[in-house]
Amino acid sequence: MNNYTLIFKIFIIFSYLFHCLLAENNYYLISIRRSSNDKEYDKESISTQIAINEVVNDRMNDIYEIIENHKETYTLKDAYLSDEVVKIIKKLPNVIHCKISKRTVAFRSINTIENNISSNKYYNSEDILKETKWKDLEIQENQFNNETLAYSHLSLISQGQYKYTENSNYTYDNNYYFPSTAGKGIDLYVIDSGLNMNLHEADFDTYKNTPDERIITCDGRIENGEFNPVYKMEDCLIESLDDDEHGTLVSIAAIGKINGVAKKANLHMLATDYGDSDDLTALDYIKQHATPHKTVVNISRGCEYGIECYSQSIQNKITELINYGIIIIVSAGNTYESNCIGQIYTSCEGVIPIGAISDNYIYDLGMEDVYEPAVYTSYGECVTLFAPGTIRVSREGNNEIIEMVSGTSFSSAITAGVVATIMSENSNIDYTYYSMKEKLIDLSLKDVIRDLDENTPNRFLNNGKQIVYKSSKSDEFSN
Repeated sequence: MNNYTLIFKIFIIFSYLFHCLLAENNYYLISIRRSSNDKEYDKESISTQIAINEVVNDRMNDIYEIIENHKETYTLKDAYLSDEVVKIIKKLPNVIHCKISKRTVAFRSINTIENNISSNKYYNSEDILKETKWKDLEIQENQFNNETLAYSHLSLISQGQYKYTENSNYTYDNNYYFPSTAGKGIDLYVIDSGLNMNLHEADFDTYKNTPDERIITCDGRIENGEFNPVYKMEDCLIESLDDDEHGTLVSIAAIGKINGVAKKANLHMLATDYGDSDDLTALDYIKQHATPHKTVVNISRGCEYGIECYSQSIQNKITELINYGIIIIVSAGNTYESNCIGQIYTSCEGVIPIGAISDNYIYDLGMEDVYEPAVYTSYGECVTLFAPGTIRVSREGNNEIIEMVSGTSFSSAITAGVVATIMSENSNIDYTYYSMKEKLIDLSLKDVIRDLDENTPNRFLNNGKQIVYKSSKSDEFSN
């Protein structure tokens, strides 16, 4: 067995090794540890790795023999191993864990609308640079449309709280202000359903032959815990998933040239099925290939509603990644309840969970209406902060809105984009999970979200620019 197969067919967690066992249509994660003195597998000597491999192979042979000898005890209805077999496996030497691999779900909802938008211009660049201390400034100028709210997921995170003033001659500033580094040189790994750039090719511009040229790629496809490299972009989808556009829309929110936050960041898609064994393979791939302190990971998925699916295996791998200098952003969930216990990601130490505000529509108070929890968002003390949960994908040029999507999947992706811009703007700083979380909290708008659960931190995402401008109502676009 070569090293490539070892890495992706046996999941490595600290000194643990994992393998997927197929019981009809279900997989089990089994953790095997040779010795408590072993270090993290990747950092061990070749001789120690060989010794670990031998132990793993011996135990796996034992396990297959046990399964073969107890076929009559399988729970055939759901294709599970019996409790008896699981107990026997757990008692084997070197076996630490044995549990069924569980399914996750994406956190999104969809609406589609169409409209047109034009642009305007108003701001003071010197004041913005003085406040933010950015090296240079770029502005995406967007005229405000009070019906479609196009681009508001971007403008909301680059200003302080908007406050409605009755009978005022001024309205909401819909421009997006961001540092000109814009995520340049930062790798964003997205663990999701895949990538279809045909949905909106302009957002996936690589700026070829310019100083800002970037990488947009599909590194691989992962199903049943197996990693397969992708050689053609049209193969970068998990066809068995109903929501095959989810990964594309998440990517647009994070790095899209037109509709995204970190417009110059690199994108690495890992098209991944919804099993925790698939996520574990994806996380291990990232560890093998990512650049420490220059990488952010977005995971917009979690347990199915009402089901606890916490995974110690996932926690162990996350701990490895954060110790390696990788930042991991996760969606809080779409349960509209506290979602911090027994969950595969929000319950994990070392991740940054993100909730969503209600930016679907506005009513009497204009954009001031958006500062409240979205009707779907999960909450709880584990949620680091909130961000816009709705994005409106707009075409370049005529600004036609082609799709409107909502969910904490997108508040997470927007936050991952902000993280990438912070890292690129401060390239001399080696950010860690701890320092990045502190930075996000420090930049956030405090206590602006109405009707939020009292046990949930009241923080709203901000990229560092908090000056609030207002434009003349004569410039406002409305149907």
